[in-house]
Amino acid sequence: MRFLLLFLPVLLLCRCASKHQPLVHSPYFYSAPEDTLPRAVLAEMAELESEEGELKPLQKKRLFDLYQIEKKNLKSSSAQAKVLDEKIEKLKSDIEPLIIKGSVDSSADSEDLSQGSKEKFKFSISDLKKPYQQAHDAWNRDENEEALQLIEKLINSDLYQKKADSADKNRVLNLYFRAALDLGDFEKCRKAYEAIRQESDCSKEAAQTGFLLALLKFSSGKAGEAKELLLQQCDPDQTMANKMRRAYWLFRMSGQDSSEQQKYYEQLSSFPLPGYYMYLAERHHGRDFTLPKKSEFSFENFSVSSKNDERIREAEERIQFGLRKDAVKLLREAQKDLVTDLQKNRKALLYVSRLFQSAGNHLEAMKTINLLLTGEAGEEIQEPVSNDTELVSEFMNLYHKPFRDQVEWLGNSWGVDPDFIYSIMRQESAFNPGAVSIAGARGLMQLMPPLSKFLLEQWRSPVPKSRSYLFKGSENIKLATYHLNQLNQMAPHPALIAASYNAGVYRVSSWWKRAGHYPLDLFVEFIPVNETRNYVKLVLRNFIYYKGLSKNGVVPKDLISLQLPEAPFTLRNTSSSH
Repeated sequence: MRFLLLFLPVLLLCRCASKHQPLVHSPYFYSAPEDTLPRAVLAEMAELESEEGELKPLQKKRLFDLYQIEKKNLKSSSAQAKVLDEKIEKLKSDIEPLIIKGSVDSSADSEDLSQGSKEKFKFSISDLKKPYQQAHDAWNRDENEEALQLIEKLINSDLYQKKADSADKNRVLNLYFRAALDLGDFEKCRKAYEAIRQESDCSKEAAQTGFLLALLKFSSGKAGEAKELLLQQCDPDQTMANKMRRAYWLFRMSGQDSSEQQKYYEQLSSFPLPGYYMYLAERHHGRDFTLPKKSEFSFENFSVSSKNDERIREAEERIQFGLRKDAVKLLREAQKDLVTDLQKNRKALLYVSRLFQSAGNHLEAMKTINLLLTGEAGEEIQEPVSNDTELVSEFMNLYHKPFRDQVEWLGNSWGVDPDFIYSIMRQESAFNPGAVSIAGARGLMQLMPPLSKFLLEQWRSPVPKSRSYLFKGSENIKLATYHLNQLNQMAPHPALIAASYNAGVYRVSSWWKRAGHYPLDLFVEFIPVNETRNYVKLVLRNFIYYKGLSKNGVVPKDLISLQLPEAPFTLRNTSSSH
């Protein structure tokens, strides 16, 4: 009895843990969402129907799903819909045990594209929301004088003075700072910053306005004062992206080739994902940028719980039979368990990332690798796991080039670097042709229907009655590449093109006129809209990686000019992609 008690934990452990043998999987890319019934899906359905009497259970599940998709594209009263109802009912009892409960696979917007999402106006006093919204809308339209007047009126009101709490005041003062900055009134910027610090010295508003004030000092030749201000300001944002930004600007504000500059250079180079800021740092040293060396991961057996082993095995099997959305549901459940211990489950999560790619969901694969590298997807995990060369290599393996022949042909035809097209595509949709943004942008390159209609009319091409044409990868890439060519004609610099693709060239033109005389790094930081500013950095990072991967890891130092072209006097308005 005593012997059994001693070995009971071991027996239980054996029942709860399993060794999983990884399989070789290739990334999968949808040419169009299955629910638009592309030709390949219709051909697959016909093939499965021809073998109906010999189908395996998962093949029946696949046929069942395809019938459901076809039915969605028909009127419920049509004769074909009734035929499909009979076929679905016939298969239902056979596939019922195979149906996975849970939410359906969601469309991808993009990796880290959620950064800089639109501000939510939440105030302790609801009456503050309307006047603040009016001022914010005016600032958003670049009508900064009107915005400043509205904010000053709000600040002087009894409601603000007597009832607003510290968070309310910080939000209002931050907008006051931004409007004053866009008007070039640096004295009002300074006063707004001091008022914010009186409310809270370590708020996100104090950190952001302090950072911009430091950049203003640096741009006017006061590098020492700028550095002191940046070092003194408390910053609650401890994300890797913000730490990299801070290290880069401390590097820039230190004396050229000084020991202090070397210290911040080493700090910057220690981050696991060198990219935009590291490229800029190398440029200031007059050197090419080199991507980290790739070290392919060897997929050996790994241990997981029996439950996760079952989920992963089921996902592998569903991928084999084309049930990719089912596989994604299973992988998400496994991922949810595995991320509770990143170190222990590192190998399993790397494999799960590969399976996400085989299931056609590249956004989840990106999120998984980013989580392993930065540890920033969960509230309890704050620090990077490690500067792991295998993880960095997996990150670089996520820079795919689907639709390669078409992208290269269109890029060369329209004078747009194919690597830049991929940089936009990766950021916009994570290669998902079915992606739909909150604003209604669609497909691989996230085009808005009005912009697409405008582009087709310029070509004198008929505008399809159904907007589903934007979900066809080839059509979406064609229109987007033509649009990138237009933007290149009007705003010929990668940062300006990326900003214009996100926010519209007319809006970007005002930023260009106001801050285009600054070097690239300052210009990007002075982009007033958080979403666009982060978007530009990420697209440029993608461009750097794509170019380096196509040139044996070496990115030429002159890939992106540090000086923007001179802004034209006027630019005509066009619709933005979003």
